[in-house]
Amino acid sequence: MSHLLESYTRVDERMLCPKCGRPDFCLVRNDGKTCICARVESGKPYGQAGWLHYLPADEVQAVKRPTAEKEYLTPRAVQAFLDSIRTDRNEAMIERQAGQLGLYALDLNLMQCHYDSDKAALVFPMFDAAHQPIGARFRRADGRKWSLRGGREGIFRPLILFRSIPLFIAEGPTDAAALCHVGLDNTIGRPSCMSGGPIIQELLVPDKIQPVIIVADPDDPGVNGATRLANQLPNPVVVVTGPTDVREFVVEFGLPSVCRRAIIESLENESDDQTEWRAIYHNESGKFFPFKRKFK
Repeated sequence: MSHLLESYTRVDERMLCPKCGRPDFCLVRNDGKTCICARVESGKPYGQAGWLHYLPADEVQAVKRPTAEKEYLTPRAVQAFLDSIRTDRNEAMIERQAGQLGLYALDLNLMQCHYDSDKAALVFPMFDAAHQPIGARFRRADGRKWSLRGGREGIFRPLILFRSIPLFIAEGPTDAAALCHVGLDNTIGRPSCMSGGPIIQELLVPDKIQPVIIVADPDDPGVNGATRLANQLPNPVVVVTGPTDVREFVVEFGLPSVCRRAIIESLENESDDQTEWRAIYHNESGKFFPFKRKFK
């Protein structure tokens, strides 16, 4: 990624991605001729960054190259920011916004969530493989999201992860929290469907036989990103998907036991019926692995 930032600039609230219109994760070339979108596919995948798109002339103005190399926040600086937003209103506002998401405050707290009263936003810390805070994602009640300036992309995770049971991987902090809501607490979240791979690989190095279950969004970018991650991991991996993203599914049915059972049953269900949960891909190590037995 570092070499990309020599000729590309990350989008932000002042310069949205010209393809998906979002203010995070995507890149625009400094001369305005191309962009790399993390969400909208093209016929030109660009590693884990996303997909390359050629832009019509004058669609995007050339980006003024910064005179100094970008400086990233240290883990100590990120932690200092997180410590600074611990206020008396924290738990009350987390509970209120959790309810709007159809979840409980406990679910968000398992993802080590904070609340920033100045920005009126939930704050989900992002961590590296050593559990050092390296960035954060903000989320307002209206669904608007952005990242901590100067932070790096990491994974969303609970305080403790166990290696003796399967690891679930969701897309984003609220989908990860939804899995926690139904009792699947050994869960991490990726920043997007195309990112987080190197950190997850490093996280799993100590135990290459730990089974991994990637819960993908049912759209093409979600499925393709999950499949790509599965092939990057030596662990036995199965990719499952449902009729909606996992948080929508949990909110719609509202019964944690039913939702949990549906997801676990999908580990051995390779049905083509797109109205139910099903396994859609196994990597080489996971083709004959008994994932479902790990829950008996």
